[in-house]
Amino acid sequence: MTPPTLPPLWLRWLAVLPLTALFASAIGYFSIPGHVLLGALAAGVVVAIRWHAPTVPRPLFGFAQAIIGCLVAASFDMQAVREVADHGILFVAMVLSVFLICAAMGCLLARKRILPGTTAIWGTSPGAASIMTIMSGDFGADSRLVALMQYSRVVMVTFAAIGISSLHGHDATLPQSTFAALQPFNWTGFIEALVLCLLGTAVGIFFKWHSGAILFPLIVGSICKLGLGMDIAVPWWLLLVANLIIGWGIGFRFTVQVLVNAVHALPSIIVTFLGMIILCGAVGVGLGWLAGIDPLTAYLATSPGGMDVITLIAVSVGGNAPLIMAVQLARFLVALLTGPRLAAYVAKKMQNEPVMKDTP
Repeated sequence: MTPPTLPPLWLRWLAVLPLTALFASAIGYFSIPGHVLLGALAAGVVVAIRWHAPTVPRPLFGFAQAIIGCLVAASFDMQAVREVADHGILFVAMVLSVFLICAAMGCLLARKRILPGTTAIWGTSPGAASIMTIMSGDFGADSRLVALMQYSRVVMVTFAAIGISSLHGHDATLPQSTFAALQPFNWTGFIEALVLCLLGTAVGIFFKWHSGAILFPLIVGSICKLGLGMDIAVPWWLLLVANLIIGWGIGFRFTVQVLVNAVHALPSIIVTFLGMIILCGAVGVGLGWLAGIDPLTAYLATSPGGMDVITLIAVSVGGNAPLIMAVQLARFLVALLTGPRLAAYVAKKMQNEPVMKDTP
């Protein structure tokens, strides 16, 4: 029996594009963060399951990673640094408490063998969802399941923050994007970002340092912005392209078995994230009460993820946005630096631990 003939490559891409637009529009209709990336990922999954999916070239995927790195670097500013200096002890307590809670949840998922150790740790890491998803694959985790976990967490955290803000007496609808296309174009900042992206892509390829594509522009860009006053600018359309490429790159790698595993693990993942949100919120409000910070600012600062969306909500409801951004960024850096070692440790521990058997 001859296997079915695959559609030509151009036809498969022709199927991906309208599916991406359809899924992204549907997800965006409900104001869900990351709807472009999620729409591209969903379209990639459909094409990968239905046919043999196209592949995203590694240099192109690396360039998309570099764009995300530049975006994070552009978010650093001196106001956030000043907030850290003003609330030093509170800042450290918030960062470490949320990180430890998330790490414990990841270890629990690994311990229960719901997910492999590295995947569980990266999936629960309280950093930028796109960066955690991208880097996880370079450290032995299944980036497809990590993507499912990270963006499930982002959605849950976002709507929990909106609900808490509304209960606090604020109009907390998710902020909509402004007409970025009508804003003045920053040519200097764009060229600086483009140079960083090209250098990051080159570093990742020539030194075979896959994470270098995202870490090089993030680290160098942050230093240049804070130390040299560089004005890094990532235009909306470049960020759109990066989200599409990353979404397709992850979605195309899905198989039927991975999809079945994801559906099977999803209820446990949701329960885990609910517990994470409750614990982080309780710790945040408690620390805020001890330090004299308003409860809403404390809650948003300790929300486990959704850094960009949480900051936007903080601005819209009048919270201390610089402090919230500083805590979120610092926690992301802690997760970035410790994630690989923690994931490797948990994976090794799980391999050495014998599987418990039921006694007759």
